[in-house]
Amino acid sequence: MRTRAEWLGAQALEILDQTSGITPAMRAEMERLAAEEQAAHPDQKIAGLPIPPEMAATSYDPEADRKRTAKRRRLLAGLLSEQRNLTAQEWKRVALIDGRNGYPQLLWAAYSAGALAPGAIAELAPDAWSMPEYPQEWLTARQWRALFDAAGFTVDGEPAERPTTPVRVWRGAYPWKRRWWSWTTSCERAERFANRLPPPGGQVWATLAPPGALFAMIGESHRGEAEVVLDSRGLKIVPAEENDELRR
Repeated sequence: MRTRAEWLGAQALEILDQTSGITPAMRAEMERLAAEEQAAHPDQKIAGLPIPPEMAATSYDPEADRKRTAKRRRLLAGLLSEQRNLTAQEWKRVALIDGRNGYPQLLWAAYSAGALAPGAIAELAPDAWSMPEYPQEWLTARQWRALFDAAGFTVDGEPAERPTTPVRVWRGAYPWKRRWWSWTTSCERAERFANRLPPPGGQVWATLAPPGALFAMIGESHRGEAEVVLDSRGLKIVPAEENDELRR
């Protein structure tokens, strides 16, 4: 008898096939090729399924791909929203089918439908934040705030005691993005972010974040950026070079 996680995974794969043009015959061929590759390299973990030649030869249509992605996301969100008491691992079994950028939207669908088990959001909210390159482009500030408020303060996806004193943090960004929520406890990392931005280039911003503004700390277990996710409303944010106290 299959567990719910296995059933959810199978349902998610069916949705993926429906929205990507993969026929049952194609999937069978993909699985056969993967099995052959795994047998030839038993010491390696084969990630994903090989693409059959008839699929690789097709031309890419970005508009059709966008529509397929939107449909897949709607179907996956519906599948998640119909469940109850989903554990973090059960939820991931479905959400990871859609890749990094769909992760936040699917979490919001499950959370707002009351589908998650108690405590699951503490792991999933920071996880969803870390998945896309620019998480604030995928959910509104109101939605992210609701998710992090439900999760409570976490460190690497685990509930934790909130700091009792303000935390000195930096952000490498364009001026018009200085109030976005991804910060770091490392000035050097913020400088690297600022320096890699295309012209006109970014600069390093600094603030002292009070404990109540902190949502999560995400360290080496995710992107390795000593990241602090915070609510920037009402914070005094200044260029780091203008304030020696906040410089280091």
